[in-house]
Amino acid sequence: MDIYFPLVGAAANRNIQLKLFANEGGLPGRVLAQGAEVSLGQPEGLNVFSRFQLSNTVLVSDTFFIGYQQQGDDRIAVGFDKNTDNFDQVYINIDGSWIQEETLQGSLMLSPVFNFPFNVTSRPEAPAL
Repeated sequence: MDIYFPLVGAAANRNIQLKLFANEGGLPGRVLAQGAEVSLGQPEGLNVFSRFQLSNTVLVSDTFFIGYQQQGDDRIAVGFDKNTDNFDQVYINIDGSWIQEETLQGSLMLSPVFNFPFNVTSRPEAPAL
């Protein structure tokens, strides 16, 4: 996953665990994969994404959700893009229930990164003219 975590507020206790969730009725469901706990350092620059990897490979063929679980009580800010509105796809789970965020318009700066499980070993011949 590529995520932009700006340094906002206290820098202490900025630990997360990445998660990949199954789609269960249009909401994040069971955890398909998760990463090790990661300590967030200083961002490399304004709007610069950091790449994080899950601990195992997961094959997906349907809708899925990506996210992170915050470790600790301090709020951790995630980058926000006001140019594209995808907040109808953002869900928050604070007390065991997923709820849709309805107050903001924009997109979280959080994106899946795909690694295709095949190699191209030959190139098709160019058609004869």
